[in-house]
Amino acid sequence: MTDSTSSASLHQPSVIRVLLGFGLVSVAVLMLIRILLGRMVAEKIATTLMLPCGILWSLQMCCVALAITSRQRNVATAIFCVWLMYTVCGNGLLADILARSLEDRFTASHPLHEAPFDYVIVLGGGGSQGANLRMQGNGSGDRILLAAQLYHADIARRLICTGKRIAGMDGEGPDPSDIAFDLLTGLGVPGDAIERVGGHNTAEEMLTLRQRFEGRSPRVGLVTSAWHLPRALRLASHNGLTPVPLPADFMSGPDEPWTPGQWISSMIPQAENLLTVARVTKEHLAALVGR
Repeated sequence: MTDSTSSASLHQPSVIRVLLGFGLVSVAVLMLIRILLGRMVAEKIATTLMLPCGILWSLQMCCVALAITSRQRNVATAIFCVWLMYTVCGNGLLADILARSLEDRFTASHPLHEAPFDYVIVLGGGGSQGANLRMQGNGSGDRILLAAQLYHADIARRLICTGKRIAGMDGEGPDPSDIAFDLLTGLGVPGDAIERVGGHNTAEEMLTLRQRFEGRSPRVGLVTSAWHLPRALRLASHNGLTPVPLPADFMSGPDEPWTPGQWISSMIPQAENLLTVARVTKEHLAALVGR
């Protein structure tokens, strides 16, 4: 081995050294957070770093550091761009801002204070079938809960559950309207107070509802997730329907100042933030294509 080769190898960074250095820095930061903000905050942030999204985020930073110390500027720049996009898309602050861009117009709405409705439409998507074949509420299950509350408060005289499964995507199983029916009856709503209509997506559901109410003008409410309401109302309007929005399942919380722990945690990508960004992006894409 020549002297030049030996010298070059001495300057090559060790992956283990980079990982060890990053680990020591992380421990030092967590210890500082514990001193300043308390043990529980430090433990929450440490847990976030140990989840899959946090591990990927940390490894990307290690790769950037390794590329920089290896003097591979182009590689470092490329990895940094990936890390930055991942950080932004998984950021809690951005997720909250994006969620509010869809939901803010409904924060003053209080469905349980509304005057009675002849019909309340419950858009599909609030339930699923578990591995044991039991019908269960999913991440949007607040739609089902709100609909049951409206019925028991005598605000909804009748409920209309929508949705038909897409065989190519959902395989075998019950339709979303059937799942909602099962859950609502389990919550004490009489079966004869619930109607079921089809529709593979929101556009088809609104078309079906237009046909259902053609020539009539009852007082109608529309229950769906707050972030989905702008699209649902837009498609309802396209079909000549003017339901009263009844928001459920808000992704954003109360408009309150964030704590230091929340700010720090929001900087680390998390799965729920990525889901929020994906949902908001989907809603805006649907608006672009008129869906």
